[in-house]
Amino acid sequence: MYFDADAPAGSRGGEGLVFLALQRPHMLSFTWNAPPELAEVRAHHTHVTVRLEPLANGCTRVYFYEDGFGVGEQWQKRIEYFRHAWAE
Repeated sequence: MYFDADAPAGSRGGEGLVFLALQRPHMLSFTWNAPPELAEVRAHHTHVTVRLEPLANGCTRVYFYEDGFGVGEQWQKRIEYFRHAWAE
């Protein structure tokens, strides 16, 4: 899953990530990494699980779980980066 397919190798986005599980239509799990500018933690992948819950009104509730974080300044920057990117 690349966010910038034309960027140099290592800077395209989700390089090296792995799909871990799929339970259609309710769950998807995969590894995730940090953006290229956070090189210290980019190689350490977290685990993401997305669960979907159909609601009576035709909408869907999305649950997003992520684990496997480390500690330190770059890990905190990674967390803040995605909070902003995904407009929590």
